[in-house]
This record gives sequence, C-alpha cells and structure tokens, in this order.
Amino acid sequence: MRETSPHGYDNYIPGNYWGICDICGLKYRIKEMKERFDNSWACEKCFDPRHPQEDVRVKADDMGVPVALPEGEDVYITVPITQDDL
Repeated sequence: MRETSPHGYDNYIPGNYWGICDICGLKYRIKEMKERFDNSWACEKCFDPRHPQEDVRVKADDMGVPVALPEGEDVYITVPITQDDL
C-alpha cells in the first residue's frame, strides 16, 4: 500500500521506512517486502520463494566395476576365410 501526502512528501512512520522492490522497481514500505534467497528485496507480488528441488542432496554414485578382469590377448586369424566358410 503506497502512502503519499497531498503535499508531495512521504508520510513518516517510525521503523517502517520506504524500500524499492528489486524486481519491479516500485516503492513499498519495508514491512510489506520480503528478502529473497538471493539477498534481493521483493514486494508481495514479485516474491518468488526458492524451489524445493534446489535443496535436494544427491547420493554419491559408485561408478567403479566390482570385479575387473584383465583384458585378454588379441586373437588374429591368419587363415583366409571365404563366403562359404560363414
């Protein structure tokens, strides 16, 4: 709620000073604004809470092979193979 006197200067309310919304740039009383997760101040309409998925902890995944065998030797075929052999 905006409060402005008819004389052009703002009404004084002790402890409730004016603030500028970092999102829309409009002027609001600080008691009508909230601090966001990124340390910016936003009015009620512009306030966007942090998404719950951002706080999810991921379990570490073990990518190792449990039983690793040595690689076998390469086998080369020296006998010519024809189409009839297949």
